[in-house]
Amino acid sequence: MGDVTIVGDLNLGKVCRVCLEESAGDMHSVFSELTTTSGDNFQDSNLVYQLLTSISNMKVECNDGLPGLICTGCLELALTSYSFQQKCNRTQSLYDEYCSSRLNVIVDDILDEELKVDEFSLLSVLGADTGFDDLPTAADGESLVDIEEFNTELEQMTKVIDDDDDGNDEVEDEEEEEEATVEKKAKDRYRCTECNKSYKFKNSLRLHMKNHSDEKAYKCTLCGKAFKQPTSLSAHFRSHEGVQPHKCEVCGKKYRQTATLNAHMRVHTGHRPFLCTICGKGFRQAPDLNYHMRTHTKEKPYMCNVCGKTMTMQCHLVMHMRTHTGERPYECESCKKRFPSVSRLKRHAIIHTGLKPFTCDICNKSFNRSSTLKVHVKIHSEERPHGCPICEKRFIQPNTLRSHVASVHSAETTIPPSPI
Repeated sequence: MGDVTIVGDLNLGKVCRVCLEESAGDMHSVFSELTTTSGDNFQDSNLVYQLLTSISNMKVECNDGLPGLICTGCLELALTSYSFQQKCNRTQSLYDEYCSSRLNVIVDDILDEELKVDEFSLLSVLGADTGFDDLPTAADGESLVDIEEFNTELEQMTKVIDDDDDGNDEVEDEEEEEEATVEKKAKDRYRCTECNKSYKFKNSLRLHMKNHSDEKAYKCTLCGKAFKQPTSLSAHFRSHEGVQPHKCEVCGKKYRQTATLNAHMRVHTGHRPFLCTICGKGFRQAPDLNYHMRTHTKEKPYMCNVCGKTMTMQCHLVMHMRTHTGERPYECESCKKRFPSVSRLKRHAIIHTGLKPFTCDICNKSFNRSSTLKVHVKIHSEERPHGCPICEKRFIQPNTLRSHVASVHSAETTIPPSPI
């Protein structure tokens, strides 16, 4: 029980998964993607946790309550162990190929010895086949058949057969090249005039052209939503049926489409391939990058028809409209309190769990919201971003500033409330 107590006393959110020690250096997520400049091929072990399970009996599962980080030292040892393991496997493969080739040589030698026939024995066999008891011989006992002439004719016959085989190989190569050329011409036969993409079949091009038009010919019979492609409609039907065939192997979450699962996997790997050309910030999905670009262009295409406020995203407009209608469609199962958005409901639900997963690195005080921790951290710094426009006194939070203005400068000015 002593070892169990030791593990229980550790801060499992900060220690290394392997050595159980807190590292002063960099820590890496065990679900992050492996990157190396040594040229090693990780094959099926593209993630850190897959590397650990391939070289040891360690079990790693998402949200298993155990450390999710690994220190640089242990990661380097794991990479070294994997490289050594692969080197041993490669060497054994070379040994297997060598032993197999030696065995083939021995077998070939045995067959050659068995098939090798003495010229005189061969002639005697030929004589037996033709019905002669004995081949004619000269007076001194030598055969009247010229052995050298016989061997020369045999070699010429063999050469004719080999030449014929080579000719067949050349014909086959020419036929394969001709087939490849025909296939390429067939694929290039149907080419999109908009994006220059080519297709092998006319029907494939016809379906592709729908992407360049506003036509949405495939309509859902249940909700009326329309799509450009039949595959998109099929994926949409799953939302009504509740079918989610694509499952994440890390956390078990399920999705209706493969593309959605691929985008979700970037949550575990940390991969953000869509980069902003202005500030360099990366995103997991292309739509997220498109929304982000509006922070640079200041574009706000969605406008509230009640107050005229504009938004960068449609979902923000939907949530904003609920401030006018009073709609709160999301209810807490514990206290029945209702909220205008899923994010606010999730943020509220943490209160009922008693969990405080966000800890201050300076004073170790814990909070149930990351936003609350960010505000708290400012206490340990000199940062006071909210300044009073009258007396220039500065505050950490905007609501503290408003309280200050209301109590001290109430007759002089008012501070507008923060936007929702």
